[in-house]
Amino acid sequence: ADRFDYLLRDSKQTGVIYGLFDLDQIIRRLEYLEPTTSDLDEGTSGLCVDYRGQKAVEDYLLARYFLYSTVIYQKTSIGFHHMASMVYEGLLERGHVPSYFDLIEIFDKGDIGHYMNFDDSFFWEILKAITSDPEKIEEEGKYQYASTLDTGEYRYPSDFIIDCSKRLLMRRPLKLVKEEQAIVQKSSSTSSSLAHLHYGPAIETICREADIPREWYITPKVEQDITELSPFAPIDDIDSYMRLRSDSIKIKKPDSSTIFLIDDPASIVRILSDKQLNIFAVYTKDEDYKERLCEVIDNCQS
Repeated sequence: ADRFDYLLRDSKQTGVIYGLFDLDQIIRRLEYLEPTTSDLDEGTSGLCVDYRGQKAVEDYLLARYFLYSTVIYQKTSIGFHHMASMVYEGLLERGHVPSYFDLIEIFDKGDIGHYMNFDDSFFWEILKAITSDPEKIEEEGKYQYASTLDTGEYRYPSDFIIDCSKRLLMRRPLKLVKEEQAIVQKSSSTSSSLAHLHYGPAIETICREADIPREWYITPKVEQDITELSPFAPIDDIDSYMRLRSDSIKIKKPDSSTIFLIDDPASIVRILSDKQLNIFAVYTKDEDYKERLCEVIDNCQS
């Protein structure tokens, strides 16, 4: 229900036709099958779709992929998302924001009010505080997160965190240097031609030759299932097996038997279920840094 809602809502709000699908047809064809034998007989019980609604379900899955690849994974969106992640990590290692484990501890202590205050506004207020008074980022944080391994060194410098925070608040995007998208087999070793630019010595060499700070060589990577269905979860792993059963869509055939959508030889989802979208990108601070990086990267690839 949540996916149905945000696909149609995001399609409308962004003004694109991607994300549209026949919601009414899917809902009309939904059925619930009571268990007939044991709970481990896959596909014999639970929510399923009558075969007459199968094409509408496939259209929904493809609509989800197209909206993601067009809007969610649009270059500016990826840049902002990664920038927010870097800012949060920088604040996290300084103890200014809670980690996942901090939140669990807060919840376990019964401090529900504190827990519920951890929302989007919490994040934006911290950004406003450190940009209006940059010295605040150097103050000791209230949360204890020992990611610096007692070395006192942080992954992201304070001035970088401040700059990115201002960019988030003012909606100023990063500058895209290079990007490559490809649909590949999940089990394939095939990689992007930009993949080597994301790792190890290559990064240090490029930053040195381009004369830019390491933190401004920004490398988001996206690996997204095309259909969000995974037929390759090992069935001897009970957690993976149960997740597979709960996430996979079942189709009720004319004879009242059921089959997983990814097992139907007539389904396009069967073909796409072992594919993923890979996006490798390099971003930086501004046009000057971009020109320097492009020159060095082009020389490396030539």
